[in-house]
Amino acid sequence: SAGCSNFTARGWSVTNGALVASSGADPIRTAAPYKDFDLKVDYRLLPGASGRILYFHNAETNVDTSAAYALTPPPPEAKDPLAWQTARIVARRKPVTHWLDGRIVERRMRDDAELDGRIVLTPGEGQVEFRNVKIRPFGKW
Repeated sequence: SAGCSNFTARGWSVTNGALVASSGADPIRTAAPYKDFDLKVDYRLLPGASGRILYFHNAETNVDTSAAYALTPPPPEAKDPLAWQTARIVARRKPVTHWLDGRIVERRMRDDAELDGRIVLTPGEGQVEFRNVKIRPFGKW
């Protein structure tokens, strides 16, 4: 378990096994920083909602080096506009890969400022739901 540094953050509740963030909810971040990890989480955006997953986040400095994975709604042709989607971020050594529902949506190389940091569930507007949050750290390089 990754542990959460502010699980009692304002604007969150647990409903049917999911973490539910209402509009304007505080972000929830891991207690420990991660350098190399495999994060997998199911999420659902209610109509008009937005959110992001930040990683390599360092709140202790005045310089934010966070990288972000933007949560997107299902495509317009989706049969269920409220379907759960699965986001995955794999950061191992230099490469960082973003996945959505088993497909790669972005590949990039980590820059030198992105050494390590916390993982942050950051709701935006509207209601965002998360479930099955799993973080697997990789060993040292």
